[in-house]
Amino acid sequence: MNVFAEFDVPVTAFPLGQFLREHRSVTVELERVVPTAGFVHYLWVEGGDAEAVVSSLVDDGAVASADVVDDLPGRTLLRVDWAGTDAPLFDLIQANGATLVGATGAHDGWTVDLRFPDQGALSTLYDECIERGIDVDLRRSYEAGSPSADDGLGLSDPQQETLATAFRAGYFEVPRRTTIEDLAAEMGVSEQAVSERLRRALSTLLTSTLTGRDDDEN
Repeated sequence: MNVFAEFDVPVTAFPLGQFLREHRSVTVELERVVPTAGFVHYLWVEGGDAEAVVSSLVDDGAVASADVVDDLPGRTLLRVDWAGTDAPLFDLIQANGATLVGATGAHDGWTVDLRFPDQGALSTLYDECIERGIDVDLRRSYEAGSPSADDGLGLSDPQQETLATAFRAGYFEVPRRTTIEDLAAEMGVSEQAVSERLRRALSTLLTSTLTGRDDDEN
């Protein structure tokens, strides 16, 4: 059965580490990684002008190319492409058959969400990180289709709070009894933050549930 795990790792253990150390006001959120001839990253970037971020990434040699996919107030979605990376954890993820579900990075480190084919693959990656001197902190792990240790089903605290608030307010009813705008006002956050949290929370729940069902049917 697939196993999900969340790690905290040093900023230099993962791609774009040097860029984040040099741009302390910038945070990035990895949408997904698609294996091709190299690797394609989709990144949400906060805290920097889109053109300046693209220029810095390319000039720093962190990527081969970077293109703006969507430019929103305060957030920019980039498609980042390079032929390889010297980030050690990234290589270990590939070598152990893990899938990168998501990652959030800032100048002080990365939080990385991974999916493994089984518990053995997770244990192997953790042991290899220790052997290579990579300081990893396993925050939690859980099997697909079952609650995580904190009963959060793999959701972050903000995602769980937003999902619960939306459910209680009737956001998922037909017709809806509330809006994203109303939820944002109630929670004291931006409409964009509510929308992103709901989307990621639902994606996490569906990934866990559907993956678990597929495993049971095999």
